[in-house]
Amino acid sequence: MSLRDRLQKGISEGMLCVAMSIGLRTGLLKVLLEHHESISLEQLAEEAGCKPRYVEEWLGVMTSSGVVEIEPTSQTYSLKPDYRREIGDDPYKNSYVVFSAFFQLAVGASALVQDAFKQHGPLGTSYSDYPEFSDLMDLLRATTCTEESIRKMVDTAPGLRVKLESGVQVCELGAGKGHQSMLMAKMYPKSTFLVTDISEEAVHKGQKIAEKQKLTNTKWKVLDASDVPRSMDDKFEVIFLLDSLHDIPQASQSLRCCKNALVKDGHLVIMDPDMESGHSRNSGTYSTLIYGFSMLHCLPVSLGVPGSQGLGAAWGKDKMKLFCTEAGLRVILCKSTGDGYVMLVCSK
Repeated sequence: MSLRDRLQKGISEGMLCVAMSIGLRTGLLKVLLEHHESISLEQLAEEAGCKPRYVEEWLGVMTSSGVVEIEPTSQTYSLKPDYRREIGDDPYKNSYVVFSAFFQLAVGASALVQDAFKQHGPLGTSYSDYPEFSDLMDLLRATTCTEESIRKMVDTAPGLRVKLESGVQVCELGAGKGHQSMLMAKMYPKSTFLVTDISEEAVHKGQKIAEKQKLTNTKWKVLDASDVPRSMDDKFEVIFLLDSLHDIPQASQSLRCCKNALVKDGHLVIMDPDMESGHSRNSGTYSTLIYGFSMLHCLPVSLGVPGSQGLGAAWGKDKMKLFCTEAGLRVILCKSTGDGYVMLVCSK
């Protein structure tokens, strides 16, 4: 396939991603899912609370791409049955539909990232340049993080399940609104979870959710993952860095903090995208996806902080192991999870 054809196809699929995101956030997808029979443009627009002319153009993207079918005689619309089944009853519970919203968010900041590329441009971007990032991240975690996936992660790390079931002190750094920690708090009620993030807003929202769910074994703290106070030394049997280490500007310092905060024989569990370290060792659609999101979000947000190490989401497992070793940690496990992530388990 020529470069021209590849770009044409890629731009076309990109337009579909943006349309899916718009459909998700305006409620158009939800209305289509609620109707098992085809409906008119006017009815779709009315029920979603949208302007018909905009919906008409949106349907143009959706029908030309084959996601939505049109009945020629009645000029009514319905989701293609295969895609309806794949999306499920709630589009917010489908990880790739939610990911389309991330695509729209990341591309929306591309002009700012472009400026940061230049020698005399800004260092990078900030989280404020990506509105709704925290909410979207929480939605994505909710679609991918389930009791089954938590159990799989816990059982992969030697001895971790026994610790959590017996009742230990646990900390998650860079937790956002703490979806994973709250789920683990339900599954392992004898353990106590300190849920932390640098975002005061995310911590506040997560704490409110935990209070509503009566999760009395969670504690919440606004905390920079690379500035953990020495008062937390030798305090935790388990520390989690779940899809967050590559975003931390001073990752090496964060790992040293983790080492200090672990008790003897404690576990540090790291999950990050399953990439190799180096361009020549990565290829295919998954690698392009990770490099792309890193280029548009992970890397510029990290580099926006002066003195950042600028790891990016595609830094790879070899660098991950090296950073852990240089921080004085012992890597006891490095394993691909099979769902796009690699898991590192370290101890003092």
